[in-house]
Amino acid sequence: MRTGSEYFTSPGDPAQRRYEAMRAYFVNGEPAEEAGARFGYSKATMYQMATDLRAGRAEFFASSKPGPKGPRKTASLRERVLAMRATDKSVKEISDALTAEGTPISHQSVWVIVSSEGLSRLPPRARRGHGPPPRTEAVRASPLEVWPAGASMDCAHAGLFVLFPAMVELGVDRVIAAGGYPSTSVLSSWHSRPPCSP
Repeated sequence: MRTGSEYFTSPGDPAQRRYEAMRAYFVNGEPAEEAGARFGYSKATMYQMATDLRAGRAEFFASSKPGPKGPRKTASLRERVLAMRATDKSVKEISDALTAEGTPISHQSVWVIVSSEGLSRLPPRARRGHGPPPRTEAVRASPLEVWPAGASMDCAHAGLFVLFPAMVELGVDRVIAAGGYPSTSVLSSWHSRPPCSP
């Protein structure tokens, strides 16, 4: 016998071993006891396998179903991740969306797929809620040098202006000065005073 014949004479796979035993019994005409002993089956087991084979109940080599299996599913998931990344979605957004669709995938797995394509992480953006909010120029308060003539402004405390004479008479300015309210080079301690309660 040639090298490699042990694949047929001493098969390791159970299905192939049953096949070789039945082939020896049916095709080569070996006695059930002899063929069975060679492949590790008793005489009774050989007869039972032969009965099942004749009745069509034995299946040694099941054919696989047509069409792709796991690899195709993996490829499909990869394509889905990259398609979503192409729409500028973050790793977290892709992971959450696919998980919600019934295809659970971790953030790390999404990142492995994205990074394998040479894509980097997206920069933080305020609309995603990632990273610090964009910096805006602070509004600087300043007093009105001259009250604009003819202008009107809505204010819940506008009536306080009629109290100015009484405030001067009561010495409110001295009270504010003694209160230690903060002031700046632009705004005096009067502007730091909390509003009066009615």
